[in-house]
Amino acid sequence: MARHLVARERRAAEAAQLLGIDLAAEHDERRDVLAPDRVRDAPSAALGWPYWLVLIALVLGIASIVPGWLGVLDGHTHHAAKAPAYAIWTVVALLGVAGAALSYSWSRDGALRASGWFASGLDLAILRGSAALDRFILAPSARIADRTSDVIFASDGAIGRMSIASGIVASATTRAPALPVLIVMAVLVAVLVALLAPGVLR
Repeated sequence: MARHLVARERRAAEAAQLLGIDLAAEHDERRDVLAPDRVRDAPSAALGWPYWLVLIALVLGIASIVPGWLGVLDGHTHHAAKAPAYAIWTVVALLGVAGAALSYSWSRDGALRASGWFASGLDLAILRGSAALDRFILAPSARIADRTSDVIFASDGAIGRMSIASGIVASATTRAPALPVLIVMAVLVAVLVALLAPGVLR
């Protein structure tokens, strides 16, 4: 086994030399970069900001559960939650943290596999839900909108043609003699009265 390792390292060194790579020089440079003498201390002004940001985040997080602060933000009146509500959500958070810690401590690989299965299952559910939403709601709604627009367009065209025809008829009647028009109107009124008479519609 040792001979095989030595031979493998020797072949790797020979291949690196053929490619013009100096492994020893790269190792020395990498070691020099990580040397404590070459690592500078961060400026003192940059060290305090992270702590201030953490403190501000904690203050804002605590203030978000204060009804008075919420009223200042949105200008509405907020009633304080009851103690059982705080207790319930505190217990839920503690159970979540405890479950994650216990599962990770019992079996790290099992916890990682379970989280991977849960993530893949959630992704699959989201994909199927989006596909069902697209198939049963979005696509039919789009087809209904398209067909409605087609019907509206066709009806607008029909109304336009009827308007043009009525205009043509009106202009023709204005140019026609008065006596034939009166005769046609009298005939139409007679036919309408005959159709609406009680003897016809029984």
